[in-house]
Amino acid sequence: MSEIDDQNMVRERQSRQRSALEAVLAHLRQNTLEGITKDLTDAAGLDHSEFALQQRVMREKEEEEVRDKILKVLAEPPFSAPASPTILRLEAEKDDALEQEDYLRAQEIKLKLEKERQNAPYSGTDWISWTKQLSRLNGRLQQPSDFLDNLTKQLEQPDSLDSNLVEIVSLEWWGDLRIGVIDTSMPLEDLQDLVQDKIQATESSMESQKERIKAIEESAQSNLASTERCKRKHADAIQHCQTLLAGLPDEVSEDASIDTGVDLSALNLRADAWMLENNSSIEADSIWRNIRSDWLDDLENPQKSTLQDLETMYTQMVNVEGVTTSFAGKFAWYNQHLKAPFDIVIIDEISKATPPEILLPILLGKKAILVGDHRQLPPTFKDPTSKSREEVQADEIEDERFSRGGKFERMVTAALFAEYFKEAHDSLKVTLLKQYRMHRQIMRSTNEFYEGKLECGLPDEDQKRLKQHGFHLKKKDSGGTFNLEGSDLITPDQHLVWVDSTFDRDGNYCQETRPETTTSRRNEREVHLAKYMLDEFEEQIAAKKQEVDPAEWASDAMLRHLDHEHRLPVGFITFYADQKRAFREIANEGDSWASMRNRWPNLNVRADTVDKFQGGERPVVFVSMVTSPQVKGKGEKEIFEAKVAGYSHNPTKVSKRHGGFKNGGIPTTRTSFVRSPERINVAFSRAQNLLIILGNRFTLEQVKDVRIERDDGTVVEKSMYKNIQQTIGTGGMIDGRAML
Repeated sequence: MSEIDDQNMVRERQSRQRSALEAVLAHLRQNTLEGITKDLTDAAGLDHSEFALQQRVMREKEEEEVRDKILKVLAEPPFSAPASPTILRLEAEKDDALEQEDYLRAQEIKLKLEKERQNAPYSGTDWISWTKQLSRLNGRLQQPSDFLDNLTKQLEQPDSLDSNLVEIVSLEWWGDLRIGVIDTSMPLEDLQDLVQDKIQATESSMESQKERIKAIEESAQSNLASTERCKRKHADAIQHCQTLLAGLPDEVSEDASIDTGVDLSALNLRADAWMLENNSSIEADSIWRNIRSDWLDDLENPQKSTLQDLETMYTQMVNVEGVTTSFAGKFAWYNQHLKAPFDIVIIDEISKATPPEILLPILLGKKAILVGDHRQLPPTFKDPTSKSREEVQADEIEDERFSRGGKFERMVTAALFAEYFKEAHDSLKVTLLKQYRMHRQIMRSTNEFYEGKLECGLPDEDQKRLKQHGFHLKKKDSGGTFNLEGSDLITPDQHLVWVDSTFDRDGNYCQETRPETTTSRRNEREVHLAKYMLDEFEEQIAAKKQEVDPAEWASDAMLRHLDHEHRLPVGFITFYADQKRAFREIANEGDSWASMRNRWPNLNVRADTVDKFQGGERPVVFVSMVTSPQVKGKGEKEIFEAKVAGYSHNPTKVSKRHGGFKNGGIPTTRTSFVRSPERINVAFSRAQNLLIILGNRFTLEQVKDVRIERDDGTVVEKSMYKNIQQTIGTGGMIDGRAML
């Protein structure tokens, strides 16, 4: 393991310690001491004994408070009256409803109880309420009172209720002498200060470690650059020497070579002798010099006829031409090359081309090489009878003209290339399993489509040098989640993250919406989150440009990826056209796409559907999943939000709630778009350095039927999104409420 790896491991340990310390501090501030476990304090590097003492004292104080409340209730016994059977029945029904978490029914029964008690104020209700209150309080004690337990089980008030209840229970608890809680623990404020000091010390250590790593990386890069320069100079010298020797007459060069060494003195003597011997031939060559001089003059001041001659010569001599498949079908160009076919015709992105688009180019070649990925999207089409501007996949067209067995089926589906590839002999096909676009972390999100065989073509040192994004997003305030202000959200070491868009900071469930005029859909919460991060990226790039000398931009982790306009290309990919419109309306505040350049002067943002992004790539890519099921029924959304409010910050608890919104859980989705392996593959494989997935994590983790066809023809169903979330890990799963 290298020194830089050792230092990175140290920094990761420090980062985990700081996260543990922040969690401890959050528990202290919220007075939830029970959440401070020994594992947590061990991870934070703290002595657990003081926290255990705090927890014990807290439990004892709570116990004393409960006992005082019991004594207060005992001091005010109820009226003596017979119990109302109706009230007894309603009380039991309300308890059953609460146990089943049927809160609407419980609320209805509560209203009936209140009405019943108003009609019969002296019906014995006081005894029921009194014993129920005692039972609840007694149940909160670590060692409940046997006397109170027996008393509260009586459904009707005894004819003679002992007047010394307080003394009886006090004697049971304390005997003759009551001793209060003795608190020897450190004050919570001092404990908070201790943890805060520990956090500051850890952050200081992390900053020092960061500088140490940076110094090691800069030294390594400097050494690597120096070595590369020496290698280039050596290679250039060898090449120049070889070029010189190759251009010399045999009588001069003789047996001189790079391998055996060159005697420069002997070489000069042989060259002088050759010049004397061939002087007359050299003079004759001056005639050709004059011809070349005239030709150069014509090139510097060209006439129209000269340019025409050059074009004719070029077309006769060139051996590579690049055109689109549609241009290759134009009559003039096709007819021009039909008489002299190409030796080889290469057609790229074959999975997006229809058979008619492939046919004519193939006819112009003696040999054809088809390059493509049948695990990506097929062609897209627009129904000429539709007024919608949205394109659809070929395999989604429901027109009877394109139905299975129809006349045009094989002309508009992508299965043709996949079929031929599978049936072709092994000598005619090859699968390329090394990719150079994505960082290794991003590659893992799509490797399932390639049976885990995909490999990263770049060695580790090139990954660290070429596939970094350089961004560091931190939490700007203390709201939204339990994370403290300044906590890491996205670090330069993370290249694949998932930002959960399920809830906003007001506790609202963020569901998808569907326009009345189309079948598309949008999720505005995801657009707001993308806009927040784009603003952050814009600000950090602007600051980095001020910090780094322009001459050094090409070696900077962030600025090396800028385009020719000194902007960072960023993609916003979605499965739905209406989400693209939502991006323009919200992120771009309704302005035209062209005006987006003014909003983010340091970014080159392109927002489009996944179909339009196939074949493209960007250093940073957002994938907006949109899907977040709607809550049906009037008032149902508010009821669900009230149920989930107590545990919405705990992903494990939300995931375990089955049965949909009614039971406080989030259902899956039936939409086919998120189940399309081709769409998922294309969307998640466009990013080079940083992939940010925006989506409802709970809905998508339940999608278990993404059908993937293997090379051998077998089909498997995968829980793709759950697998991706597990690949990302807890540190890369970000609650969107930490941002806004």
